[in-house]
Amino acid sequence: VRLAHLRELGYPTSLKELAASRPHVPDAENLCIPLSTIANQLQAPREKWVPYAGNKGLEFERTEPWSEEALRDTRSYLASNSNALSRLPEVIRLPRGDNHLDYGKGFNMLLPQLAKFKSVAQTLAARAGLAAEEGRPHDALTDHLGMIAVARGLDDEPILISQLVRIAIETIACSSVEREI
Repeated sequence: VRLAHLRELGYPTSLKELAASRPHVPDAENLCIPLSTIANQLQAPREKWVPYAGNKGLEFERTEPWSEEALRDTRSYLASNSNALSRLPEVIRLPRGDNHLDYGKGFNMLLPQLAKFKSVAQTLAARAGLAAEEGRPHDALTDHLGMIAVARGLDDEPILISQLVRIAIETIACSSVEREI
C-alpha cells in the first residue's frame, strides 16, 4: 500500500525506477566531468603547514595572519597542483552535475567521488585563504565560487551520504568566507 502511494506521488520505488528517474545531463553541461579530472590530478599536501582541513590544529583565528611557514607551504602545495586547478573556470561556468552512478548496485554502489570532491573544496579553501592573505580578493572569490560549484555537483544525488558531503563542502566554503571577511 505504501509503495503504491509513493508511485502515485511520482516517486521511484525500486532501484531500476530510481535509475530511470534521474535526469540526463549532457556532457557539455556536466560540471562533474572536469571536476573529476581536477580531483584525480590533485595531490594531497605533503607540506606540514598548509591550512587544509586534513591538517588538524592549523585552523587560524579569523583576525590572525598566517605564519610564514603556512604561507610558504601553501604556495608550494598550490604550485604542485596548479595544472589540476587550471580547469576550475570550466567547472564554475557549467550549470549542473551528474556523476553517472550505477543505482542498480544498491548498497554496493561505490562513491569514490565524494572524498575527492571534498579534497578539491579543501584545496580551494587553502587557495582562497592564500589569495586573501596576499590581498587578492577577486582570486579568493573565484575559489569560493569553485567550492560552491563542487557542492553543486552533488545537488541532485538522491543518496544521504552524498548530501552530507555536499553540506560539508558548503560548510568549508562558508568557513573560508568567514575567515577572509
